[in-house]
Amino acid sequence: MMKKLFSRQTVLPGFSALALALAASQAYASASIRPVLTDMPPSEKPYQMTWVGADENVRPELRNSVYIASFGSSSGTEGENRLNSDNPDLPLSQRFAVEGYPRFIQIKDNGEVIRWDVKDYPAYQDSGENKHGTQAEFATFLEHYNSPEAKPLSVLNYLQPLHSVDYRDGKLLGQQTFIGKYVLWDMSKPVTAKDGKGLLGTDSVQINKGTAFDNWKEVRVRLSRFSADGKTVYGVVRSEAEDPDDKEFSVDLTWFGTSDLRNGHTLKRQSIKNASSGHSLFLTKDSIYTGGKDIRKTDIKSGKVTTYKINGDIDYGEASPSFLNMIVDEKNNRIYTLNSRDIDPDETDAKTYGEYLDKFKEFAGAHKHGLYVFDINKDDTLTLKNYVPMVQPVELVLSGDGKTLFANDRMERTVSAYDIAGDMKVKDSVTTTCHNSNLVRDGNDNVYVTSVYTYQLRLAGAGDKNCNSISKISFE
Repeated sequence: MMKKLFSRQTVLPGFSALALALAASQAYASASIRPVLTDMPPSEKPYQMTWVGADENVRPELRNSVYIASFGSSSGTEGENRLNSDNPDLPLSQRFAVEGYPRFIQIKDNGEVIRWDVKDYPAYQDSGENKHGTQAEFATFLEHYNSPEAKPLSVLNYLQPLHSVDYRDGKLLGQQTFIGKYVLWDMSKPVTAKDGKGLLGTDSVQINKGTAFDNWKEVRVRLSRFSADGKTVYGVVRSEAEDPDDKEFSVDLTWFGTSDLRNGHTLKRQSIKNASSGHSLFLTKDSIYTGGKDIRKTDIKSGKVTTYKINGDIDYGEASPSFLNMIVDEKNNRIYTLNSRDIDPDETDAKTYGEYLDKFKEFAGAHKHGLYVFDINKDDTLTLKNYVPMVQPVELVLSGDGKTLFANDRMERTVSAYDIAGDMKVKDSVTTTCHNSNLVRDGNDNVYVTSVYTYQLRLAGAGDKNCNSISKISFE
């Protein structure tokens, strides 16, 4: 069974020199990359990122910064050693017995880094992977989640405390993938940091009681996003099975009112039927776009769902597409999306990383992984404009002027700038040492990229505990 790509992304370390591959046609004279945060322990897992600009709704010291959804470990050396163990037979329940709490990492324009920890809301301790727990055990955990009796987190692989992050109108939203918890930070409230660390308490943070989900085995929200007016939070919830072709796969587009997110209140999860077929989610003022086996649009006001038909035949290889991420440019009637799946080293018979990479490239070719660019037609059909083969594309961002698309290839370890007007030819590319993952663009058109340590790849000979990092790519 294919594994969920974002559940353990490994990425760019950022402290090493990066090779530049410059194409003939480019808008930039040069590209450079430099580390902004390194020396992160294996447990401090940086995930998705968002940019907060010069918003008057935000305290001055919190403006003009990139924010990263992350995890703060309190497990000490013993926990870090378990997580970074060379023993491939160490049970997951022991390897991931890492205690901690949700964390927002702030990186300012000047490079200053502040870790904001949410310690008023402890996580929990479990003896094994919570997917193997009973519903009664999970109900007990939820009952005590916000109580003084709650114990710290174990099983880091299943409760990534903050995975998705989004910002709107002075509010920063962090979402906990596997238990339906949402952390809402009111950035207008005074906060204090010292020596690069700060605490977020009940005066500035809200978190829902219990879980937002009816069936805890489906508590996997891959993305959470604010609506354009900030009044609603949308999320794509999927089953434990993640491959759209898996008979056990299911997915749901859910939402709740932002005003409903109050301390000690239980969220009422509501759904839009048939609005999604997979992982991808992109919101505009009036529409919700989703991607999976196909691409769909939901009218926010009417709730009408349109499944786009594609003109002509597209060869997706051995299976249906699995559109992981997307950007919709409504002004230019264009959709940029990535077809991508994941396989772990232990899902192949590879004995070395080189063998694993070869297997992955073969897998990517068979499933036609890559960047797909569609034109949106007036009759609600799509026409394929460009296809760029890739091994394992993950995320994409548009430049401020809308002329350049940035996308990364996790397994090829590249971050590339594509010329939109030039049929998606590569302008510039940087090659990374570790596998790369999440991207975000700041207010100056710099691109930040994260790296996340994973023990699967380390045991296969790819990367080490130093892979956790965040770097800044500048194109000039």
